[in-house]
Amino acid sequence: MGDAEAADALERTVLELEAMAAIFGSDFADDSEGDGEEFVVTTPDALKSAQSAIDCGDVCEVPRIEVEVLVRSASDGIDGRSRLRIELPPGYPSLQSAEVTVLSTEKNLPRRLFDALSCKLQLRAKELVGAEAILEIITECRDAMESWTVEEAAPNNKNDIEDEIAAQKTLPLASKLADAGYGSITSQTQAD
Repeated sequence: MGDAEAADALERTVLELEAMAAIFGSDFADDSEGDGEEFVVTTPDALKSAQSAIDCGDVCEVPRIEVEVLVRSASDGIDGRSRLRIELPPGYPSLQSAEVTVLSTEKNLPRRLFDALSCKLQLRAKELVGAEAILEIITECRDAMESWTVEEAAPNNKNDIEDEIAAQKTLPLASKLADAGYGSITSQTQAD
């Protein structure tokens, strides 16, 4: 990636984050009332570095910027919440896709829905290479949650409970393997 491409990608990233700030609140802060959505830049130093690189015209060291988003949805009696981490690597959005991790969803959400949401958002992010993706990912998450019915979202059968138990047993091992350098985990355990 040449300097001009890197500068363009970095400027587009910063402009997208500024637009998200306008949508979610100018200070990137969370909603103190607890009834809205949250958008927080979790790497503010990287954002400042990106802004400085654009201002100085020196884009040799392009930072990786991360944000966390709390997405809320209410439909058919389900008050859905999902917390996402969206990573914006160097070259995003021009040459690289955003990387999405579902950090948590509603309590007792069946593992199959958690995994399906994670997979759906990762695929959507990859489809959006070349375009600003944060708002699209949030919309995709909200749409997926709104499509869940009360019956689907309830861990109401033996297979859901067995899947959850199996997932809880394998995540600590997977985390240890990832820490040892044998790969990474793309979706983390449900919390919240």
